[in-house]
Amino acid sequence: MKPAFWVILVVLFTVESMSAQDFSLVLLPDAQNETQFYPQVLASQTNWVVQNQAALNIQALLGLGDIVNDGASATQEQSADAAIRSLDNAGIPYFLAIGNHDYDGATPRNATTFNQWFGPARYANYPYYMGNYPTGSNENFYGVLTISGQPYLFLVLEFAPRDATLAWAASVIAANPDKLVIVITHSYMFYDNTRVDQCDTHDMSSDNSGDAVWAKLTSQYPNIFMVVSGHVTSGNAGRRADLGVNGNLVNQMFSNYQTVANGGNGWLRILKFHPSQNTIDVLTYSPFLNSYQTDAANQFTVYYQNPMLSAGGQGTVSGLVRNASSCAAIPGATISVQGTTTTTNSGGQYSVTLPIASSVPVSASVSGFGSVTQNAVINEGYSTDLNFFLNATAPPPPPGCVINPSNRTVTICTPANNATSGSPVSVVSQSTDSSTVKSTQIFVDGLAVYTAAASSLNTSVPMKVGSRRLTVQSTDASGTFKQTIYINVATTTPNVSITPNTLQFGNINLGSASTPQAVTLTSVNPTTVASLTTTGDFSETDNCVASLAAGGSCTINVIFSPTASGVRTAMISISDSDPSSPQTIALSGTGVALSSTGCTPGTASPSVTICAPTANLTVASPLQVTAATTDSNPVILLQIYIDGAAVYTVKASSLQASIPLKTGAHRLTVQAKDSTGMIFKQTMSLTVQ
Repeated sequence: MKPAFWVILVVLFTVESMSAQDFSLVLLPDAQNETQFYPQVLASQTNWVVQNQAALNIQALLGLGDIVNDGASATQEQSADAAIRSLDNAGIPYFLAIGNHDYDGATPRNATTFNQWFGPARYANYPYYMGNYPTGSNENFYGVLTISGQPYLFLVLEFAPRDATLAWAASVIAANPDKLVIVITHSYMFYDNTRVDQCDTHDMSSDNSGDAVWAKLTSQYPNIFMVVSGHVTSGNAGRRADLGVNGNLVNQMFSNYQTVANGGNGWLRILKFHPSQNTIDVLTYSPFLNSYQTDAANQFTVYYQNPMLSAGGQGTVSGLVRNASSCAAIPGATISVQGTTTTTNSGGQYSVTLPIASSVPVSASVSGFGSVTQNAVINEGYSTDLNFFLNATAPPPPPGCVINPSNRTVTICTPANNATSGSPVSVVSQSTDSSTVKSTQIFVDGLAVYTAAASSLNTSVPMKVGSRRLTVQSTDASGTFKQTIYINVATTTPNVSITPNTLQFGNINLGSASTPQAVTLTSVNPTTVASLTTTGDFSETDNCVASLAAGGSCTINVIFSPTASGVRTAMISISDSDPSSPQTIALSGTGVALSSTGCTPGTASPSVTICAPTANLTVASPLQVTAATTDSNPVILLQIYIDGAAVYTVKASSLQASIPLKTGAHRLTVQAKDSTGMIFKQTMSLTVQ
C-alpha cells in the first residue's frame, strides 16, 4: 500500500439532536449490483433517505457512479429510475455521477442511455440544477444549494475526466468563488488512502486519474473542500485529507460496497455536517440490514475547514517509486530532499518528515533509470502524496551504430535492416529531438506492441516467425516521427524451460498455509539466474544458484498463505540470461474465511457443502444458510436458489445468509461457479413452519 495520512477526530457516536446549522448529505456508493440483482435493496436506501429527511436535515443524495451494471440495459435503468423516483416525489435534491458501467456497451464515452434516464431533462425543472457539459449531456453538471445561509456548489465530473472537462470545471469554480465546492466523481480515490494514479486501475489511461485531477483542479481552488468517489473494488473504503495550494482543507473519501452480499447490502454513507464545531461526522449505515459499520474505516470524524494544526512545524512527503513502463515498484531508489536522503523499501515506498515549506524539490534516482525531480508542498500536520515514475535509461549505442544527429529522427541500432533474428527480438533505439519526447512506440507490421515514456528504448519484443516490418516511432509536442526497417524472424530454442508455468492452490483457510507446489527451471544452455521475486500472498524458496550449467535444473517451491478472503493472484518473475527474460509463473488461490461462516467444506473437488440447515428438517423463517466450497480452481460466484429461483448471490467461495421463506416445503440449492466456468452444487429439501 502507498503511504498516506489523514486527519481524524476520535469521537463516540451517539444519538444527537441537530443544531440549527447542522445538516446531512447521503452518499450512494456503486449501486450497480443492487440495481441488477437486488432492486429491493436499492429501494430500501432511497426510501430511508425520504423517511429520515427531516430528522437528519438531509439536503441531498450524492451518487458515486455505476448506478447500473449495463448502461445499455433498459431493464436496469428502469430499476434505478424506480428507486430514484422516491427522491423526486419527496423533493430531495440529488446529483448522480456517471460511472464506467453507466456508459453504453464497449463504446468509450457513449452516454446516450444514461442521458435518456438521468440527463439534463430529468433535472430541468429543479431550481438547484445550474448547467452541464458537453451540451445536452449530464456526463458533467453542477448545481447549487443554499444551506443555513451558506451556498454549496455540487460539481459532478465524468469518469476519468478529460482535459476539456477539467477546463470547464475550472471555469465553473472560478465563476462561483462565494460557494463551497463538493466534487463528485466515479474514480478518484484508491482503497489504500491515496489517490488513483496511472498504475492503480485500468481506467481510461489517456485521460485524468485522481492524482492528475488533484494536480490540475481539486488542489487549485480555495473553495473546494471535499471530493467523494467510488469505483475501486480492491477494498470498500479509503480517505485522506490534504491542503490545497491556497491552504484550504480538502477531504477526499472513497466508498464502494458492491462486492459484498446482496449487491452491496444497502450500505450508505451519511455525512453529518456541524459547521459551528468545524467537524463532519461520517457514518456507514444500511437501511436494508438496519445496521452500522463502526470500524475506523467506516465511522470517523473529519474537520470541516482547515483547523490550522500544530505539529511542531513539520509535515511529511510520501509515495511510491515505480517503473514508468511496467508500473513495477522500484526498491532501493534514493529519495533526496532538503539535504535528507532515504531509500524506498521492497514495495517501492518511501516517507520523509520535513520542516514545512511552500515548495521543495524532491528527487528520485536509482541505477539504470533516469532521475526525476518534482516539487512538493510540506504542510504542517499533513502528508503530501508524491509518486515517481522512472524511465529506464538506454545503454550507449552498440559499436558501429551511428545516431542520426538530425532533429526529430529515430535511429534503430538493433536489429539491423534486413537482419535475421530469433524471437524475442532485441530492439535498441535512440531518438534525436530538440523538444521533449513524450513517448516511443514499437510497431510490428503496423500494430503497436510496446510503449515507453522515453526517448530511447532497450527492450525485447516477441515476434512470429517470418518477414516482419519493424517501426520505432517517437512522439513530441509537434507530432510523431519514426524509422522503419525489415527483418526476418527465425525459429529459436529458448535457453530455459519452466514446468509448470501456472500454479493453482484452490481454497485455503485464512491464517493457514498451503502445501508447497514445485516448479522446475531447466537450462538448455549455460544460464545465469539473476533474481526470483514474488508478490502478494505467495512466497517461494528455491535452490536456483546464480549459474546453471547446460542441462542443469533447479526447483522453486511456492506456498500460498491468504491474508484476505476471495480470489488472490500474483506471479513469480524470473530474471535470467535467456533473451525472453523475465519469465513468469502465474499464481492463484482462494482465501476462505471459515471463521465467519463456521462451515468446513468437504474434501471432494469440486463440491459444495451446505453446513446449515440440515436436509429434511423443519425450520423457521428467515432461513439461516451457511455453505462452503472445495475446488482446485478459484470459486468466483456462489448463489442460493429456492425452488429453482435465484434469491442470493455473492462473489465468494463461502457464504452465510439469512433468507426469508414462505411456510411450506421448499427445495434449497447452493450453486457455485469457478474460474473455468464449471458449475457445481448441493440441493436439499426442507420445510418452513
